[in-house]
Amino acid sequence: MRAIATSVDPNILGGLMILVAALAVPQLFTRQSVLKRAWVAPMLAAMGLCLFLTYSRGSFAALGIALTMLGLIKYRRLLLVLALAGLVIVLLPQTQGYIQHFLQGVRVQDLATKMRLGEYKDALILIHRYPLLGVGFVGTPDIDIYIGVSSLYLPSHRRGDGPGGVGRFLDRYGHLFRLYLACSAERRCPSGGDHPWPPDGHRGRPDRGLFDHYLFSYPHMAAFLWLYVGLAVVAARLRLGEGAGDTPAPPP
Repeated sequence: MRAIATSVDPNILGGLMILVAALAVPQLFTRQSVLKRAWVAPMLAAMGLCLFLTYSRGSFAALGIALTMLGLIKYRRLLLVLALAGLVIVLLPQTQGYIQHFLQGVRVQDLATKMRLGEYKDALILIHRYPLLGVGFVGTPDIDIYIGVSSLYLPSHRRGDGPGGVGRFLDRYGHLFRLYLACSAERRCPSGGDHPWPPDGHRGRPDRGLFDHYLFSYPHMAAFLWLYVGLAVVAARLRLGEGAGDTPAPPP
């Protein structure tokens, strides 16, 4: 049994835990937290337990990637916390089943992973047959292929956007990370944890999209995705503008 809470399935709940946990973790390390620190640790403990109970390997890996990047770029102490957490997960008897489940996915030994690889193969076949505009949302013209695939990027190509839609999506993400790198590199944007801003919690989104499609298929998760993007862009522009003493440029 896997936890779903009020979500449709455990992977969607796992994705929600990425969103809230990756945004909450920086509150423990910044000097100007927007939440009381006494609240953050219990909140993160509940999120971690909820994520564990989903048994969503992709969500667990995506959160790990997001927090590792956050530690490498900004909060070095977070790397020590992650190392200790990883050691606890490896040593606890209660987590051994989860570790085996994760390793089976990495080694492509379980049925779910094999089915997912089959979905990717069929998605590439469909894209090859209908490369420009995809096949829409209703169904496929061919009986030997289908629409569903566990990825954020492949459905947006095959269902109607084509390569142009995927390109625009990746371009928006590229713009977001260019803003982040500019703000991190500029001396006028102080690093070292003065206060967290949305890109600090945003790094789990692109990599999680590699392994599931709910950020594309479910409206509430898509809304969360673009809410994060909007907050990140506005925060970056405000921070750049404040450091330079200028009024930030309006969004395009």
